[in-house]
Amino acid sequence: SDRFYDSTTAYQGYGRGLPLDLIDELNMIGAHDLVPDLTFIIDTDMETAARRIGKADRLESESAAFKERVRDGYRRIAEKDPRRCKLIDGNRSIDAIHAEIRKYIETWLDERGHTLKKSETLRTQGN
Repeated sequence: SDRFYDSTTAYQGYGRGLPLDLIDELNMIGAHDLVPDLTFIIDTDMETAARRIGKADRLESESAAFKERVRDGYRRIAEKDPRRCKLIDGNRSIDAIHAEIRKYIETWLDERGHTLKKSETLRTQGN
């Protein structure tokens, strides 16, 4: 999923200033105590993000201050849970970002006794 537990915390807690303990409790109730095993937080400056997004939706139309609070929130989330949350430099090329994410996934699978066969690939959404 592209938006889940951490995005609620980043947008509602850090972005809108709602109490983080309340958001954590609601997340656990809403997700039935499920927490993602691995989360990639792609940290991108606002200019790069705006260029890649193109047409803005409701959240992308928020103020620069709101976006910075959300960005800071994601960084704090990654800092609090570095084993699960991988902070990725999103200002690099898409290929570099993809390669780093792939490396994390391969390591994560390997730690659990799984490997990708040479014939297997991690497919992108467009493929």
